[in-house]
Amino acid sequence: MARRGSIRAALIGGAALAAAAGQAAFAVTADMDVNPRAVSVGESAICNMTVHGLDNPPPPSLPAVPGLQISPVGTERSWSMGPGGQDSSVSFRFRVLPLQAGKFSIGPIAYEAEGQRMDIPAVELEAVDQGAAATSDGGGSPIADLLFATISAQPTNVYIQQVFDVVLCIYSRNITLGRDVELGNMPASGLSLPPFQEMGSTREVVRNQIYDVRRFRCKAQALTAGAFTLEPNIRVQVVVPRDRRRMSPFDDLFNDPFGNPFMGRYQTQAVDLRAEPVVLNVQPLPPADGVPGFAGAVGRFAFDVQVKPTEVSAGEPVTLSMQIGGVGNIENISPPAIAAGPDFRLYEPRQVSRDIDGARSGGRVLYEQVVIPRSDTNAQLPALSFSYFDPELGRYETVTRGPFDLVVHPATNGAGRVIQAAADVPEARTMILGSDIVYLKPPPPRWPRPGNAPSIRAVFWGVQAVPALAVLGLFLAARRREQMSRDVARARRARAPRSARPALHRAEKALAGDRRGEFVDALQEALAAYLGNRLNLPAGAVTPDVIMARLEKSALPADGIARARDLLAFCERERYGQGSGHVEGDRALLAARLEGLRGILKACERVRL
Repeated sequence: MARRGSIRAALIGGAALAAAAGQAAFAVTADMDVNPRAVSVGESAICNMTVHGLDNPPPPSLPAVPGLQISPVGTERSWSMGPGGQDSSVSFRFRVLPLQAGKFSIGPIAYEAEGQRMDIPAVELEAVDQGAAATSDGGGSPIADLLFATISAQPTNVYIQQVFDVVLCIYSRNITLGRDVELGNMPASGLSLPPFQEMGSTREVVRNQIYDVRRFRCKAQALTAGAFTLEPNIRVQVVVPRDRRRMSPFDDLFNDPFGNPFMGRYQTQAVDLRAEPVVLNVQPLPPADGVPGFAGAVGRFAFDVQVKPTEVSAGEPVTLSMQIGGVGNIENISPPAIAAGPDFRLYEPRQVSRDIDGARSGGRVLYEQVVIPRSDTNAQLPALSFSYFDPELGRYETVTRGPFDLVVHPATNGAGRVIQAAADVPEARTMILGSDIVYLKPPPPRWPRPGNAPSIRAVFWGVQAVPALAVLGLFLAARRREQMSRDVARARRARAPRSARPALHRAEKALAGDRRGEFVDALQEALAAYLGNRLNLPAGAVTPDVIMARLEKSALPADGIARARDLLAFCERERYGQGSGHVEGDRALLAARLEGLRGILKACERVRL
């Protein structure tokens, strides 16, 4: 069944100019154009020569062209803000009047400014003899000579997954067209045809006649091999005078006094057009056997990799930044996989930024992947290869980056980096964080009755016992301090609950402030601080694998082990996976994670790990 869509006019020139300004901010450049490029003899066009990046460029001198009268008409200045700041341009305007029919070339021009020489290519102008055209027309041109359409594909022989241009042009002469254009009878499968975008209007000379041309373009993509025919049905709206015989006497009350053709006296009439069919031949890609890192990229791409930091300790993360940019099916590409081996712990790569111009099927995508060395036995990351198929060359191309040397130091004894940061935070006061880990003193077995004052004898013996109790307390405290200094594992087990409290407090504040990344970091820090101290783990060993291995051998109930595993997996996904940077409507779920962590720590306090 034929599909019918609506093509809407779109202004895409501004985005293209902004992209061009971002690529060449503050560079001195010059260009030239003439508008319109097709005129009648005696009808003038305007030639603009624009200099970018200079405030006061010298005026150019256009060469004389036989058959054209060229005269300056003034200058225009403009300013724009780009990524690097303010950019200025000066346009020198010339009126070009053709004195005879024919095709003319203005330029090329060698322009010099600020000691730089710039070669500006020539622009073409075509002039037709309107009197001769009217004579040949005979005054009774059929509708096909006044309005027709064409469709083209560039190129027509493509590969699967290749992105190519499909251009629709509507030619009109002495006809006013409405804005909307409908397109039907396009292939329903095998090709991806996004909505067309209007490229702007121009003029062309066809059969010695000047036509106004509206151009539409879409970036199509071939999905399956085979032959496809583009033979669309095109419906345009032509503005015509309203039939006065069918108008009500009251219709004049609604006529536009300023002559708007879309009000009152005018109406639109649908006209169906047919374009000459275009046949597309889509062929499959050659076999990719032995092509490293090929994951379906078709086009022309660049690949770059950065590794930071290059000097770490065992157990610390290393980030690989992989940037892929170019023109092609960039929406469907993925980063290459790294074969780091068992000496590294790998996390899934995540997309951190994308800058894609759909109108030009090009852009840039940045991925990051976290790699953690398990030990210092292997200090090199293998090379990464990204391959793509170049449809213009008809072959596969491979870009290789690396290998990357790392300086990996052995893990030091004591608490790990995250654990130490939590343990070193001084406690200004004891705080109870919600349902945090607290030690409650049992109530006395019997409460004294009001009005029963202690006897004098009890007070006397109590005073006498104070010095002895103080000495005994000092002795026990000194003995405990000495035992703690000799038994590091016992000392770390004792301070495990205190080491987790600062991180829990930061997690509460981050949750209240909608800071998801900070919340997840604090959550993992609290868990690592407690378990690192409680299990007396050295630096570099506070990893999910080690923690779960110890918990599974402990007396912790099975549900507590499952909750700990789920929490560790959540933290790793958020830190090194696809987690976002803000709390987006899931604060209740994150609060449940925080309460679940408190429950895990309480359960660990009740058993022997």
